[in-house]
Amino acid sequence: MNSQEPIPATPGPVSRSIEVAVEIAADRRDVWEALVDPVELVRWFSLSAEVTPGPGGQTVWAWDDGWRWISTIDRWEPGVALTLVNRDQRPFDTDGQLLPQGQVAPATLAMEFTLTTVAGGTRLRLVHSGFGRGSHWDDEFDGVSVGWAFELRSLKLYLERFRGRHRAGGLARISTSLSQSEAWARLLGPGGFGLAPWPAGPGAAVALTVGDGDPMAGTVYFHVPDRDLSLTVAELGGGVFRLGTHQAMGKTGVSVWIASYQPDDGRVAALKARCQGIIDRLFSS
Repeated sequence: MNSQEPIPATPGPVSRSIEVAVEIAADRRDVWEALVDPVELVRWFSLSAEVTPGPGGQTVWAWDDGWRWISTIDRWEPGVALTLVNRDQRPFDTDGQLLPQGQVAPATLAMEFTLTTVAGGTRLRLVHSGFGRGSHWDDEFDGVSVGWAFELRSLKLYLERFRGRHRAGGLARISTSLSQSEAWARLLGPGGFGLAPWPAGPGAAVALTVGDGDPMAGTVYFHVPDRDLSLTVAELGGGVFRLGTHQAMGKTGVSVWIASYQPDDGRVAALKARCQGIIDRLFSS
């Protein structure tokens, strides 16, 4: 099978929809289970997940105490299609909390996942539609666009390399008044996260240094210049180390995401704590 990278998320000029597609070397049953089984979801996607299956059921995704997406299942065709609807949805702030009621007009969002068989595997297409207008929704649309481009790469990585294996995940984060470009420069600057050689394109081998620690062997996995970078890292068993920024409410959220598929001996928790200490020092002043 031709291993196709996810198509970058693209905004529709009128519909305010995001479309992402990826070909995965796995059958539709496995892709379906990864989308709807809460045990499978936390192996590639959110840090916690709940699913009440079937039409009228519910899914709940969350990343620690932030970004809690509660969706109603509108369409449930196993192995074929899944549609999730978020009614009266509001954008999130940089800490993953919904903006207060009355501050922004809510919208009804829909996530339509469609699975089709292709040579050697499955093509998964996602259309996420219904985003509102205005600066708050512009930030949400932008962040979700990059988010889905990364997440479907994570799904592909999981199913093709690590299916059935537990993932240890950790998220360090902070908010800053700096712009995204300023925050990014500080992340990769002195006392932050060093990369060599840099810049480097997708597939390039780099050395990642976390603060004053020893370099780790990484491969560029996903990159949006000056705002998002993911590496697969040998010391994480081929798992992912991601640096990201996003905007909301005039602030910039900074995050470090760690995901390991090797037996965890506390390394992920220790690395998360170390990363939190670094970004606290970089952005608290």
